[in-house]
Amino acid sequence: MWIVTDGSVKNRGIAATLYALRGSKLLLAGFFNAKLRKHQVTWLPCEIEALCIGAAVRHFAPYIIQCQHISQVLTDSKPCIQAYDKLRRGEFSASSWVSSFL
Repeated sequence: MWIVTDGSVKNRGIAATLYALRGSKLLLAGFFNAKLRKHQVTWLPCEIEALCIGAAVRHFAPYIIQCQHISQVLTDSKPCIQAYDKLRRGEFSASSWVSSFL
């Protein structure tokens, strides 16, 4: 299973798509989207993307838990990828928001 995420400050929203591999076919399994609150529009793009990742993983958690394979989150945010790598090493991101959402 793959979760593809994207957040946008300009369009004031976050969204994610869940894809599942059944046999040899890649199938669309679900959608998630939400509007940003007024105070969240002032956040950095990497913080919005981290919020999106956290919200999408929570939203699709029942599918992730029941899946027998490793699920992956695909994002276009390099700071979120770097923050995740730091968390895996036991370190924390410079942004407390990014760390808490991931």
